[in-house]
Amino acid sequence: MNKYCFFYLVLFCCGLPLFLRAQDKLVLKDGETVDVKISSVNATDVTFKKYNNPSGPDYVYPLSKVSHVAYQNGVVDSFNRNAKLPAGTNAKKPTAGYSKFILRASPIMITENGVGLQCGIEKSFKKAKGIVYYSLPLTLTWNLSNIGYYFDEPKNDPMVYAYPGIKIYINAANVPNVSYSINPAFVIAGGRGTEVKSDTVGRYIATHKSRLVLGAIINGGINYKVTDNLLLGVELGIGVSYMNTLDGKPKSVIPLSVFDFNLGFRL
Repeated sequence: MNKYCFFYLVLFCCGLPLFLRAQDKLVLKDGETVDVKISSVNATDVTFKKYNNPSGPDYVYPLSKVSHVAYQNGVVDSFNRNAKLPAGTNAKKPTAGYSKFILRASPIMITENGVGLQCGIEKSFKKAKGIVYYSLPLTLTWNLSNIGYYFDEPKNDPMVYAYPGIKIYINAANVPNVSYSINPAFVIAGGRGTEVKSDTVGRYIATHKSRLVLGAIINGGINYKVTDNLLLGVELGIGVSYMNTLDGKPKSVIPLSVFDFNLGFRL
């Protein structure tokens, strides 16, 4: 049943971007900024709809009045008197208007194994224009829960996690400087686990063993752009393991979870 639940969760989260409406910015040469959804750009004009009225009429501005267009994915098209675009061009020209790398650091991190901290890097796909990134967070956690009813001491089992995956950013409609993220990823974790067994005379013995966990997870996040280079974020993720071993011996499948507050630095 866990496998089916996870499959439907992935389908739901992957379909979420379809329900989010993007926002572009049209900056005029007189300094005015208009929140829009660009329809097209040709050799002479920019055609758009107002972002708060997506079913309304098309507006057309001549390029002679436009300084630049900042698209929701971070791409920027600049125009000046000498700029010439081929007729029918769908303004995807771009430039360094988006970040190729994002560094992430999380001083507060919670997983199914316990509390910890995280750092990681995100690298943009060359043709994704700042929407889709490779993602590789690394997490160190400690399990501080008690070993069991008969042992009044913490497990103190450290685990190191890697979450290689793909991260997709979508700007929030009607909310400036806010974006959503969806991050399907694999889970590769190694460290120490505690196993409690009773001996032949009924005494309980706790032993520490090497532990390996493999699985998959999907994270959803909200990011707030404080400045052009600084992001504040919150992420929540759930998943399931397909391998969980102690000293190489398979154990039961376990749920996987992630919750963190993080800082992002665009490079």
